[in-house]
Amino acid sequence: MNEYKHDIFYNIARDLSPHTWEEICREAKDKSYDWWIDHQPRWRREKIDMDFDEVLKYLYSEKIHFSVIHRRGYEECNVEDNWNKWHLEIGFCTMARKKKLPTTTIDIKGDLFLWIKLDESHIPYFIEKYKLKEL
Repeated sequence: MNEYKHDIFYNIARDLSPHTWEEICREAKDKSYDWWIDHQPRWRREKIDMDFDEVLKYLYSEKIHFSVIHRRGYEECNVEDNWNKWHLEIGFCTMARKKKLPTTTIDIKGDLFLWIKLDESHIPYFIEKYKLKEL
């Protein structure tokens, strides 16, 4: 029987400043195989075209939820060409954002979500460097 492996959520044990979050995001993007930004104009999120540097500005101006997650599932899904392949996911979402910031030219509606996907092989590096602890 193929056992389901739950996601592993990590907490950053050191400085939780926007500067640390930005450092993690930039490093993750450099090592990533995919990243994108969504906004949430209604019930569902929608992908938007926004510059990476632009979305990072929100780390300093909005209340956010930052996350580092080892995404897993069934072992049979953990194969190279599967969209659900196990991976490290790093990113954040704004919380209760009601209006567009003056620093952006994009018509953003609702909260923003930054998703950065990395190969599982990067997990030990981020755990060690940022002193991540399993929740």
